[in-house]
Amino acid sequence: MRAATLLPTLTRRRLLQRIGSFGAGLVGTVGLAACGGGAAAPPTTASSSAAGTVAGSAGASKLATTAQPTAAAQASGAAQPVSVSTWGGADEVAVRKELLQAFNQQHSGANASLQVAPGGQPFYDKLQAAMAGGVPPDVFYMGPDNFPAFAGKQVLQPISPYMQRDKYDPSDFWPGPLSQYAAQGNQYGLPRGVASNVLYYNSDLFKKFGLPLPPTDWNDSSWNWQTFLDAGAKLSQAGGTTQSFAFAGLTGFYAWFMWVRQNGGTVLSSDFTTCTIADAKTQEALQYLHDLMYKYNVAPTPTDLKQQSAMARFQSGNLAMLSGIRAGLAGYQAIKGFTWDIAPYPKGAVRPATSLQGVGYCIATGSKAKDNDWQVTHFMCSPTAETKEMATGTVMPARQSVGHSKDFLASPTHADVFLSAMDHAEVPPFNVHWQAIAPILDKELTNLWANTATVQVATQNIVSQVNAILQQPGS
Repeated sequence: MRAATLLPTLTRRRLLQRIGSFGAGLVGTVGLAACGGGAAAPPTTASSSAAGTVAGSAGASKLATTAQPTAAAQASGAAQPVSVSTWGGADEVAVRKELLQAFNQQHSGANASLQVAPGGQPFYDKLQAAMAGGVPPDVFYMGPDNFPAFAGKQVLQPISPYMQRDKYDPSDFWPGPLSQYAAQGNQYGLPRGVASNVLYYNSDLFKKFGLPLPPTDWNDSSWNWQTFLDAGAKLSQAGGTTQSFAFAGLTGFYAWFMWVRQNGGTVLSSDFTTCTIADAKTQEALQYLHDLMYKYNVAPTPTDLKQQSAMARFQSGNLAMLSGIRAGLAGYQAIKGFTWDIAPYPKGAVRPATSLQGVGYCIATGSKAKDNDWQVTHFMCSPTAETKEMATGTVMPARQSVGHSKDFLASPTHADVFLSAMDHAEVPPFNVHWQAIAPILDKELTNLWANTATVQVATQNIVSQVNAILQQPGS
């Protein structure tokens, strides 16, 4: 029997319902006790009201039984160092080293240090190898797409007992990102940062062609798929040897998934037993994106982007709109030749929607000083830490208080669009099979974007392969 799973898409209301009772039991603030300083052991019964189960995990019902470190284990951890493994650029790494140094200074005897590894799949390959060898980092980055598989293997330490013990209040986090690290009645991680796609746009080009600027309200029905296409027709101009396009940013998973959700489509069924990408509403959304490139010529094809990247086109003034997240803010702030801003995506036939992305911190079950690890984890996700990370321009904070701060709202002009995006950020259908499913989606849809396969052929190919994975014994 397949375990009940996290739904492929969750509205803000449903997310609040899922984590509300959990958060209510964890009110108060956390006192930063000295690492290994003899704090009371976590309760022996983990919270049962946290959201969901590990998506598609046959072993999900076992997860809540691995939670509680003992007082003796905490005491033995007093002299244990804490290794924190992340990826990131030079600015991000410098900030994290500074934060961990501050943590060590604030906690007598603490010895937390940063390990930096390449991002993407190499990070997770290295993490799995370290876990298999019995030498995992204590605290580490975990993306929501990889979380279900790692949680299903019982290699992540539940943090709910620590949250209860310390009366830790998680209500400041955006509900969606927090829910992505919850499974089987336990919280397994805290979000460090979030991301949701918005439209970066060239204000000067809109004015040049007599177009109204895009609205700032995600629910504004005047900004829809048709008016987006109409604007695109005016913004796409052939000039000399350079073709100007209206919009780029269609083909990655997070890019096309939001359009599918805007149209009411899905990728997997809510119980993760069936691939639904060939359903009519999903096919309609994918066809619309294909048509933007090949029928209406308002978006560059993959071949066009090999000749000049989307960001280079935008910076040079040859692209009016570009899908992006706050992590790329520095690249836009460097633009001096024209005025730019951000706006919501056009509203679909069913709803406004964007994609929920981000990364969080988790703790290894194989760690020898889990109480220390917990102290480091919530310190690195504290308002102070998120404010410092936010200043690098490479992350949107996972905490609402930091997102609503004066510093965050300083740039761009309508930075509040990043915040309101969180009310419409759709949780992707990540599950324990996702690392096998994702390459299939990428391969078959690459053929669609290259115009070598139709929507019908690409989606049917995906359905047959993904259903075979979902029907495997033990799924």
